[in-house]
Amino acid sequence: MEKERFDEIVGKIQWKKLCRLTRNVEIGCKILHRECLDQAEINEFVEEAVRRFENLMDAMGESLYQVPPRLGYIGDDTLSDGIWAIVAYGSEAYDKVMSRPAALWSYFRNATEIMRSEGFCYILNEVSDNE
Repeated sequence: MEKERFDEIVGKIQWKKLCRLTRNVEIGCKILHRECLDQAEINEFVEEAVRRFENLMDAMGESLYQVPPRLGYIGDDTLSDGIWAIVAYGSEAYDKVMSRPAALWSYFRNATEIMRSEGFCYILNEVSDNE
């Protein structure tokens, strides 16, 4: 999927706002189904999101575990939530963290905020065509 199209769809999801709602996964799925042309495009979106997640994990390397003290203790699941949030924030955030992995922490004030960003990957799981 082209970067521009991915960002267009991510922009419609507005994860920074949507993640605060209790029905965020359900709403996110509806938005994806509305914004994508068909299941094939949904699958392309999911593949691109997963590719970005994996790239970020690789780029972060050991720096993923160098959590600034202001964030407090962060477990692996929360770290994963933070990486997925960066994917959900679009190419600007993705490119920034890819070029400077420590920039990940600039997107969150504390561990609770990272935990609140949870759920983007659940949308991807729900809409995937798992044939």
